[in-house]
Amino acid sequence: MPSTVDRSAFEVGRDLAVTPGIVVDRDPWGEVIQYQPATANVRRRRVLIVPPPIGRFYFLDLRPGRSFVEYAVSRGLQTFMLSWRNPSRGQADWDLDDYARRVLSAIHKAQDIAGSRDIDVIGFCAGGIITTTVLNHLAAIGDDRVASASYAVTLHDFGGPAPISAFSSPRLLALARWNSRRTGVISAQAMGAVFTWMRPNELVWDYWVNNYLMGNPPPAFDILAWNADGTNLPARCTGSSSSCSRTTCCASLAP
Repeated sequence: MPSTVDRSAFEVGRDLAVTPGIVVDRDPWGEVIQYQPATANVRRRRVLIVPPPIGRFYFLDLRPGRSFVEYAVSRGLQTFMLSWRNPSRGQADWDLDDYARRVLSAIHKAQDIAGSRDIDVIGFCAGGIITTTVLNHLAAIGDDRVASASYAVTLHDFGGPAPISAFSSPRLLALARWNSRRTGVISAQAMGAVFTWMRPNELVWDYWVNNYLMGNPPPAFDILAWNADGTNLPARCTGSSSSCSRTTCCASLAP
């Protein structure tokens, strides 16, 4: 596959993910980052951002002027972000319940730090799907600690046709499950390749011409640098469970 970006032009912490913040909670599944307020007065209610499990958190904190987090704190929002761990073979048995528990734990942590009884959440892509399962659980037990939920690039209705269905044939899914059981994870490279081939003109042939025929280097672009820095998904999330399978499909929409 041709390279789509010059990743050497960017370094996390130097060019990307530079909004000031600290890690306030860590467990085997991920970390919670609390960002430093940028205004003299802040809003009472805190905001927790839940990105997709296969996306690095800094998608929402790109270069200054192009950062969702930077904008949020500039508007007086006290902002927290869940950063997922990149799983390897040792985390092959993680499933949807594990990811949902981590979201709930992050909600609790942000509440404890803020000293408030409720919180707002924003879910991106599969992070939004996982957040919805948590909200369903909280509703079932009568817990109203989440005041509002917002979503971006999040698919909730799986009944209609979607481009991902081109890669959901039984034989292809069986192959993916067999391969993930063998390696312990669905690799970021494998998931990225699937969605690259959904847009071959823009993501394959344009770069094939630019890199190989024209001899030009690929561009330096922060979003594509993030896109090339994917994370894995545990093998158990390709099991027969429809919840896991759907989360896997939608998580891969993030790049």
